[in-house]
Amino acid sequence: MAVPIWLRITEKDNDWLVSVGDGQTRPAEGVLAATTVEKLRDTIDSLLGKVPAVVLAGRDTARTRREEEAGRVLGDALATSSALANRLAYLFGLARGRDECPILIVDSEVGLVRTMPWELLAFENQPIEGTGGVIARLSAGKQLRLKPVKQRLAVLSWCPTADEAVCSQRIADLARLAEEWGLVWVNVEKSLPDNAALVLHIVCHGRRVAHEVQLMLQGGEQALGTATHIML
Repeated sequence: MAVPIWLRITEKDNDWLVSVGDGQTRPAEGVLAATTVEKLRDTIDSLLGKVPAVVLAGRDTARTRREEEAGRVLGDALATSSALANRLAYLFGLARGRDECPILIVDSEVGLVRTMPWELLAFENQPIEGTGGVIARLSAGKQLRLKPVKQRLAVLSWCPTADEAVCSQRIADLARLAEEWGLVWVNVEKSLPDNAALVLHIVCHGRRVAHEVQLMLQGGEQALGTATHIML
């Protein structure tokens, strides 16, 4: 089992509006002032420099100390709000008491928030990595807005031997499916009108006929066997 810790951060006038909760009850809320945010950014940049960094075994002590300090700086920034500090202490304590894994879920569309090294977070001098905890970053999404369809999807069918029994049966099957899906079904003789369809079925009976099918593409190029065809 795991204890989820939702960390949601939005931005207003360069201040961070922060909420911390478990996803089930009302979250605690607090504000990190713009000056605090700026100091946090500068301190993290100073401590970690460019990420990722190349370290050598046995020579990474200084880097480790800087990462630990960066984690404490992150935790101290969140703790500037007593409401946030109390809720974080409760949730991390709950995870320890249950011997469960804390999952810090970072939910934010603010670029600086998303690039912060939350994996290093240390709250009350307890690094989250030392608790077996993990970090989950939610991807920014966009609300889906359905738009009216300008025109119905047209499905075109062409067959060199449409009167042949097997081919005609397959064409009938495809036409029935198009009708079931509410699509426009058009039989094509030799050429396609411009912007006629998004789907074209080419029905052939036998490999010899299939290999003889040629498509004249835009630009006058010819292609042999480039269409996906059903072998009957």
